[in-house]
This record gives sequence, C-alpha cells and structure tokens, in this order.
Amino acid sequence: MVKESGKGANGDELMRFRERVLRMLPDDLYMLLNSYTKCRSIEDFIAWREDVVGQIIPRAKLLPPQPDGGGPRGICPLCDHGGDSPWHDGYALPRGLRQHLLGEGNVYYCVMTNAAFSRAINDLQDSFSAAAKAKQQRENQRRRTEPLFLVDRLSPPKAWEEDLWGASPRSAEELAFAAQRLDELGFEVQVHENVISYVFDDEPLVVLADPRMAGRIVFRVFNTRASRKRRNPPEFYILDAWKRDIRIKFAARLESARSRFRK
Repeated sequence: MVKESGKGANGDELMRFRERVLRMLPDDLYMLLNSYTKCRSIEDFIAWREDVVGQIIPRAKLLPPQPDGGGPRGICPLCDHGGDSPWHDGYALPRGLRQHLLGEGNVYYCVMTNAAFSRAINDLQDSFSAAAKAKQQRENQRRRTEPLFLVDRLSPPKAWEEDLWGASPRSAEELAFAAQRLDELGFEVQVHENVISYVFDDEPLVVLADPRMAGRIVFRVFNTRASRKRRNPPEFYILDAWKRDIRIKFAARLESARSRFRK
C-alpha cells in the first residue's frame, strides 16, 4: 500500500478531484463514505470498508426480472453503472455489486468507492504505520517472554496459536495431556530459554511433535543426514481420541514416513 502524497500540485489536484467526485453524492452517502476517520489500523479500515459496502448494496436500484429468470440484479446506487455484460443488465445482487464496489474480479470499479477508499487509505497511512509498528513491538515482546514451540527445523518457533490454520489451540489441561502422551511415546522435552521442543531421536531421523492443536498431535519427520533440506517434511498425526495401541500406531506412521526418504 503506497501513500499518495498530498504535497505538490499533482497530489493537491488528485485530492480535489476526489472531493469533487464524492460531493456529487447525496449528503447521507457522502457522510457514509467519509466516516473512516476512526480507523486506526489496516484491520479497522478493512472492517469499515466492508461495513460501508454492506450498507450500500441494499440501496441498489433494482431492475425488472431478466429474461433468463436469474436472480435479482441492480444498478449501482453511487455511480449508476450497470455492468458491462452483453447478456445481462445490472449487477447480480449482492455478489456482483459487491465486486463492483470493491473493485474485485473482472468488474468495473465504482468511481465513487474508488475515490473514497483511496482517499481514506491516503489519509490514514500514518495511522496504519503507527499501528503496525506498535503491533510488531507487542509481538516481539511476546516472543521474548511467552512460551514458543519448535515444531519445524526449517521455521522459527511458533507461538501457542500461530499457524494453526483455523484449528483451535489446546487449553493448558489439554497441553498437559499431550505432553504426557509424548512422554509415553519416548519423546524428550528440550527447553532453551522460552522455546520448547518435543523431540524423538531415531537416527538418522528426528521427529518434532507439535502438540498445540486441540484434539491431535502432529509429527514432522526430518532426515539429519540428507544433503538437502525438504521444504515439506513428511508429517502425520495421532488423535487424542485414540486410546489403544498408541505406540504401534506411532511406529507404523513413522515407518511410512521413513519410506518416503528412501524414494
């Protein structure tokens, strides 16, 4: 995201042009598109933009039903644009109009929201930078003081809930259960400063356990003698719900991972 300088003739003219464009709107819509001043971060801006679009879509100018009997379609209530499709009039509601208002996909970007969102980004850039810096400082402090988990030999240690891809992190009690299971499987707990790793040494293989995800323990397998490091090491998991033959299941999955290194 690049800040468009407001200094100089070109920057001043661009801002004046945007203001003239937006002043063509009714007062309530102008105020809606000018209500970004409370945003302090890029996350605030994205949420504000979604809220604005959500309020604009219901104001679309509805068109009569199309000959093909498709869903409802409408004209943009801001710029009166009706789309460029040779087969349909207007934008499909709500998806097509939303794309038009946000400039997404292969759809004409509404001149009004383009002007409004670009102006907001320009005006809020300093706030975005300050918020991003403060967030990074908090993250750095957290990584110095909170427990981190080494779960991949090729990546930095992970925080409790980092990169779980939508899965829930374990509670403290659930983590204690996972630690007990790993101990029963023969894993060694290694602690360096605030970094914790659960390691199973099966020379030349090393297995790192990732116990952070609720309901399962993920295992990643690395070959210490390999000349090249695999970016996507073999991995497998064991579910908490499994109660019988855990050692056998772990050994079978480790052997399967071992066979991948022989290929």
